[in-house]
Amino acid sequence: MLGLRTQRDNDDKEFCRFFEIVQQAASEQGCVFFLDTAECRMGTIGDIDCEELSGWLVPNEKVDDFKKVWEAWGDVDGDFNDLFCFTEWSDNNGAVRIEFV
Repeated sequence: MLGLRTQRDNDDKEFCRFFEIVQQAASEQGCVFFLDTAECRMGTIGDIDCEELSGWLVPNEKVDDFKKVWEAWGDVDGDFNDLFCFTEWSDNNGAVRIEFV
């Protein structure tokens, strides 16, 4: 899945269901979210295991350039510093709500 670096993340079905919601929220802003790390605030909403994340919210027009550096585990500082953010999840009447902060 775009935005996940490791096979372990891609193989974790529960996490992938949550990450799809994160990517949908990013897509609504014309972006793709690239995961850096989990930030450990975890919980469950319905059958979705939620966790706050950190990473980069990358506008669609910069995805190809960012992806090359990110996939190579390169230094994504510099031009991409301002794209780093955190996700916060909340329960919106039984649905997962994602905010990028």
